[in-house]
Amino acid sequence: MPNLKLAQDLRETYGITSGGTIAKSFSAYQTDSIANPRLSAAVLGAFERKQRSRVTLAFIDVTGFSVRTAELSAEDIVQILETYYETLIPMIYERGGEVEKVMGDGVIAVFGEPFIDSDGMREADRCCMKAIETFYGSDLEVKCAVHPGEVIYYPIGVDPYEEYTMIGPAMTELYRLESVCRKNAIGFYSGTPYDTMQMADVEWSKDGDGPRAWVLSKGVAVNLPGVNRDEMRFLRYSRR
Repeated sequence: MPNLKLAQDLRETYGITSGGTIAKSFSAYQTDSIANPRLSAAVLGAFERKQRSRVTLAFIDVTGFSVRTAELSAEDIVQILETYYETLIPMIYERGGEVEKVMGDGVIAVFGEPFIDSDGMREADRCCMKAIETFYGSDLEVKCAVHPGEVIYYPIGVDPYEEYTMIGPAMTELYRLESVCRKNAIGFYSGTPYDTMQMADVEWSKDGDGPRAWVLSKGVAVNLPGVNRDEMRFLRYSRR
């Protein structure tokens, strides 16, 4: 997560839906008012205890953003990013996620304890699917990496500059995975619980009720530095 003040600023800016209702994951926060959210004692306690949790990480970014914006001014890029954030970040909050990092067009989110009472796989999946469907066909088409794993919540620094971060191999594996993801698709490692969930969804969709616009690829060989995984899959979206 970013500096606590920045985390609260993100919630204040993007945590309220256009209809004025509080996003589902706002229960992770205490509020002096709707516009003044504070992280709850339960969430802060997870960092203070250096809690180990099973979570699902999602890395969402715009495909080819640097190339698409190479000829634009800094002011134009800022305007594009603001529009992007206004659309994407509320999707994360609505599914119970928390923003871990914002790096230009790249946004990393965590789904799981202590923010929601599960490992967050289904929530991360639905968030990424909605993001891809929303930006499909626009100049902001996205690609997503989704990876379940174990992290340790960890505080760094001292108040008011204390930062809250996550450490563990799952973060490294997520970064490497994102580097080989494809446009309008969710990339994930074969053999993970997320892969098992997707395979079950494919079996369900064969009955005729599933979202046919989403197609699950066969395994694709990967050789990523620092990652002990040799195959990944893509869940690709295409309108017909």
